[in-house]
Amino acid sequence: MSECYDDLIAFHARMTPSANALIDDSSGRVLTFEDVDRRIGRLAAGLAALGVEPGDRVAALMFNSSDAFELQFTVPRLRAIFVPLNWRLAIPELQEIVGQAKPKVLIYSPEMEAHAMALRHNLPSLVLIRTESGAPSEYESLANGVNWLGPAPDIDWHDTWTIIYTSGTTGGPKGVMLTYKMIYFNNVHTAWLCRLTPSCVCASILPNFHIGGLTALPVPVLFSGGSIIVMRKFEAERMLEMFSNPDIGANRTWGVPTNFAFMAELPAFAKATFNHDTVMGVGGAPMPLALLEIYQKKKVTLLQGYGMTEATGTISVLTEDKLVEKKGSVGKPVMDVQIRLVTAEGREPSTGEVGEIWIKGPTVTPGYWANPDITSAAKQDGWLKTGDAMRCDADGYLYLIDRWKDMYISGGENVYPAEVENVIFAMPEVRQVAVIGVPDERWGETGCAYVCLHAGIIMEEQTVIAYCAQRLARYKLPKRVIFIEDMPLNATGKMQKNMLREVYAASLAASSI
Repeated sequence: MSECYDDLIAFHARMTPSANALIDDSSGRVLTFEDVDRRIGRLAAGLAALGVEPGDRVAALMFNSSDAFELQFTVPRLRAIFVPLNWRLAIPELQEIVGQAKPKVLIYSPEMEAHAMALRHNLPSLVLIRTESGAPSEYESLANGVNWLGPAPDIDWHDTWTIIYTSGTTGGPKGVMLTYKMIYFNNVHTAWLCRLTPSCVCASILPNFHIGGLTALPVPVLFSGGSIIVMRKFEAERMLEMFSNPDIGANRTWGVPTNFAFMAELPAFAKATFNHDTVMGVGGAPMPLALLEIYQKKKVTLLQGYGMTEATGTISVLTEDKLVEKKGSVGKPVMDVQIRLVTAEGREPSTGEVGEIWIKGPTVTPGYWANPDITSAAKQDGWLKTGDAMRCDADGYLYLIDRWKDMYISGGENVYPAEVENVIFAMPEVRQVAVIGVPDERWGETGCAYVCLHAGIIMEEQTVIAYCAQRLARYKLPKRVIFIEDMPLNATGKMQKNMLREVYAASLAASSI
């Protein structure tokens, strides 16, 4: 076939065998490309002996580990499919996913043993393999076996390589199919955007079951011959150390705004000096402008990007030369990705008007695993409907307003919570903020702002509303401000607004009794 997958681990094992590829931060393991090539070849042979065949799913349920990356590069040698599972989900949620994906094998870490046993109870044919971060285990026995499988020839790059179940903040799980073609084009885009070279050291801070912690940036770094430091779990202190300690040398990462906010809150952040040529990408949610300015002062190249699992990561990016001029923008589409904006009425919006962004291109998923109905609903005339609200300025720069479904209508006017959140977050007393639309007898809906303050700060509800009144149109003002200790976050640090809606609804019901 003219379009097929080329095993990048095998390539770098030939070209630079002694170069570091995977650094497991918790166990201290350092694996060169030659090490990884040897291990995945033996893992492939071991899994084949256990009955894994082309098209079979190989699932992983573990905290962040270099093992996850090994497994992703093992499955192509079997023509199998990798399925990383969200270790933060409850057993019933995982059972729903496993019931849909039907993996033949599950590799799990000790913390997930009860979950693994429960999953096998529902799927008796499931083969369980335990791994313990390099310590003696069934996994290590396979990785150090006698037999070895090299790269599989002529893998069609339209085949599914990985299925990532979206973490989501609402609705049931959806298995996004990532093809070899999607991952290859994303590697090329990201190598250009993030200036990737063999000297790049990527701190993988997002969960390995998430697009940002696996394929969006870490895999492109490997594609470029660089190395990955795999953090077991995100810790702001350790992240700051990785980027400020030249002996560690981290200079690339991708995260969500919460990651960068937590790091900026550390006392040591003020005096920290970041490694030379540091590039940090941020996506997943609108980046508060005040937080963006904090990192600009540190001379960090902070790329304000926009992406999603369904696009293998990046859809658009704001390059460093436009960070000031187009502050708040998520930039322009990356190479080969086409976009269009569509209003609720189905027409093209005028300049500055908000519409839902639709995408198409070689990095866009063909659909959702074993879910043709959802796939059909998400697509129209070859375009994927993202569910995100955007506007485009006269120069073609995109601005992420909010999730299309998070928009609420107050007195006939559309309100996008992110606009209100940006204003409130600029208050120095505020640590985090989330705005939701809530029912209102007079206006249909109004805003309710949930606010977390810095330690020791006390603030009145009216103080926040008065601050907003000086900066926002009246219909955008939150009618209520509720102060809470911490925001409900999902595994990637995104705020779970559905939980805030449930809390609000419960409090409303209780007050009416």
